[in-house]
Amino acid sequence: LEAEVAQRSQLIEELQAQEQLRDLQWAERENALQRLHLGKEVYLLHQVDRTLAEQHGLEQSSSEVHERERSPDVVLKEASEHAAGLARLLRCRTEQVHLLEQENEQLQSSLAAADRARAAADGEAALARQMEVGAEQKLK
Repeated sequence: LEAEVAQRSQLIEELQAQEQLRDLQWAERENALQRLHLGKEVYLLHQVDRTLAEQHGLEQSSSEVHERERSPDVVLKEASEHAAGLARLLRCRTEQVHLLEQENEQLQSSLAAADRARAAADGEAALARQMEVGAEQKLK
């Protein structure tokens, strides 16, 4: 009877360790998806930045053509508005970079925690298997 109780408790421990391992594997998949989406977001932001830079370059070249035809006051006003727009864009991009860095740090810490938990679950599963083997040997 005691051997059966010990065997059942070992089976329960092993099942719990397997459940923890499955949970960790699920968390790893979720982290991988988050990293994938973060990579896509960074790529799309890069594309937007490139497009804005190209548009800015085109606007700058067309404005250079018309600068000679406009009065200095109009040119100065447009230049200051353009500079203000670029400053807003820069602040926006800076905030985006900051948020992405925070998200990256959170993902890295989550990944590290998942790795630690997986290692602990692996250790518990190995210990449960060793205990099971030991119990089987005692029964023989």
